[in-house]
Amino acid sequence: MKINIGVGISVLNGYTNVDPSGKDDCLCMDFKSLDAVCDDSSCTEIRGTNALNFVHGSVLGDVLKHWINKLRHGGILIVGGFDIFEISKAVFLSHLAVVDANQILYKDGVCGIYTPNEIVGILHELGLKINKRRVNGNEFVVEACRE
Repeated sequence: MKINIGVGISVLNGYTNVDPSGKDDCLCMDFKSLDAVCDDSSCTEIRGTNALNFVHGSVLGDVLKHWINKLRHGGILIVGGFDIFEISKAVFLSHLAVVDANQILYKDGVCGIYTPNEIVGILHELGLKINKRRVNGNEFVVEACRE
């Protein structure tokens, strides 16, 4: 089973798409818990390229651990969101207006902004092997494998 999670996501064929915003062709539910969607160790891939923006720091570790428990051994977790370092750097260098930074940071219920290194550290602590980490503009994606 493959699951695509996030807010305002593009629907992907071959995936169970979970988006709490009520988008057509998606399960409308909170994606922080996937118990209603799949069993433990049943997913080959969980993709949430903007999901971390909607996970508060106080529950981040628990949510990531929950998602990892849903992965089979060899399963892939792909997560990402806004990169606070890149946004801060862009504001500091005057490449991004403060008004625009506020639009990024506080739109659509965003409640968590992290760095790729922070997420890599947590995933590594939780036993995942990091395959890739990419930064594109103000956003990052980390791909990791459950061994």
